[in-house]
Amino acid sequence: FAWNNPNQWKDIAIVNVKNIADHLALKQSIKWAERSLQLKDSYDVYLILAILNMKTGNKNEAMEWAQKGRNMALQNKWDTIRADEIISQIKK
Repeated sequence: FAWNNPNQWKDIAIVNVKNIADHLALKQSIKWAERSLQLKDSYDVYLILAILNMKTGNKNEAMEWAQKGRNMALQNKWDTIRADEIISQIKK
Protein backbone atom coordinates (compact mmCIF):
# COMPACT_ATOMS: atom_id res chain seq x y z
CA PHE A 1 0.00 0.00 0.00
CA ALA A 2 1.06 3.58 -0.58
CA TRP A 3 1.66 4.44 3.08
CA ASN A 4 4.78 2.26 3.18
CA ASN A 5 6.00 2.91 -0.37
CA PRO A 6 8.57 5.74 -0.52
CA ASN A 7 8.58 5.82 -4.32
CA GLN A 8 4.85 6.35 -4.52
CA TRP A 9 5.04 9.30 -2.08
CA LYS A 10 7.96 10.71 -4.05
CA ASP A 11 6.04 10.38 -7.33
CA ILE A 12 3.03 12.18 -5.87
CA ALA A 13 5.25 15.00 -4.61
CA ILE A 14 6.96 15.31 -8.02
CA VAL A 15 3.62 15.66 -9.81
CA ASN A 16 2.50 18.28 -7.32
CA VAL A 17 5.73 20.29 -7.42
CA LYS A 18 5.35 20.54 -11.21
CA ASN A 19 1.62 21.21 -11.39
CA ILE A 20 0.29 22.74 -8.18
CA ALA A 21 0.34 26.38 -7.11
CA ASP A 22 -2.25 26.23 -4.31
CA HIS A 23 -0.57 26.93 -0.96
CA LEU A 24 -2.54 24.32 1.02
CA ALA A 25 -1.95 21.65 -1.61
CA LEU A 26 1.77 22.42 -1.56
CA LYS A 27 1.80 22.09 2.25
CA GLN A 28 0.16 18.66 1.90
CA SER A 29 2.76 17.70 -0.70
CA ILE A 30 5.47 18.60 1.82
CA LYS A 31 3.95 16.09 4.25
CA TRP A 32 3.92 13.40 1.56
CA ALA A 33 7.54 14.08 0.61
CA GLU A 34 8.54 13.97 4.28
CA ARG A 35 6.77 10.60 4.56
CA SER A 36 8.85 9.36 1.63
CA LEU A 37 12.03 10.43 3.47
CA GLN A 38 10.88 8.63 6.62
CA LEU A 39 10.79 5.45 4.59
CA LYS A 40 13.91 5.97 2.48
CA ASP A 41 16.65 8.61 2.35
CA SER A 42 16.65 10.21 -1.10
CA TYR A 43 18.59 13.01 -2.77
CA ASP A 44 15.65 13.72 -5.07
CA VAL A 45 13.22 14.09 -2.18
CA TYR A 46 15.50 16.54 -0.38
CA LEU A 47 15.43 18.71 -3.50
CA ILE A 48 11.68 18.27 -3.94
CA LEU A 49 11.20 19.44 -0.35
CA ALA A 50 13.44 22.43 -1.02
CA ILE A 51 11.35 23.42 -4.04
CA LEU A 52 8.03 22.84 -2.27
CA ASN A 53 9.11 24.96 0.69
CA MET A 54 10.39 27.67 -1.65
CA LYS A 55 7.02 27.71 -3.41
CA THR A 56 5.24 28.15 -0.07
CA GLY A 57 7.52 31.06 0.81
CA ASN A 58 9.45 29.22 3.50
CA LYS A 59 12.98 30.06 2.31
CA ASN A 60 14.71 28.99 5.53
CA GLU A 61 13.22 25.52 5.42
CA ALA A 62 13.87 25.35 1.67
CA MET A 63 17.53 26.16 2.23
CA GLU A 64 17.83 23.48 4.93
CA TRP A 65 16.43 20.81 2.61
CA ALA A 66 18.60 21.94 -0.31
CA GLN A 67 21.71 21.86 1.90
CA LYS A 68 20.81 18.37 3.12
CA GLY A 69 20.48 17.24 -0.48
CA ARG A 70 23.78 18.87 -1.41
CA ASN A 71 25.50 17.22 1.57
CA MET A 72 24.11 13.84 0.57
CA ALA A 73 25.44 14.34 -2.95
CA LEU A 74 28.88 15.30 -1.66
CA GLN A 75 29.01 12.31 0.70
CA ASN A 76 28.19 9.99 -2.18
CA LYS A 77 30.50 11.80 -4.63
CA TRP A 78 27.52 12.74 -6.83
CA ASP A 79 27.13 15.88 -8.89
CA THR A 80 25.73 18.80 -6.87
CA ILE A 81 24.57 20.91 -9.83
CA ARG A 82 20.82 20.49 -9.16
CA ALA A 83 21.20 21.26 -5.46
CA ASP A 84 23.44 24.25 -6.23
CA GLU A 85 20.88 25.62 -8.72
CA ILE A 86 18.10 25.35 -6.14
CA ILE A 87 20.27 27.01 -3.50
CA SER A 88 20.93 29.88 -5.91
CA GLN A 89 17.19 30.24 -6.56
CA ILE A 90 16.45 30.32 -2.85
CA LYS A 91 19.05 33.03 -2.27
CA LYS A 92 17.41 35.36 -4.81
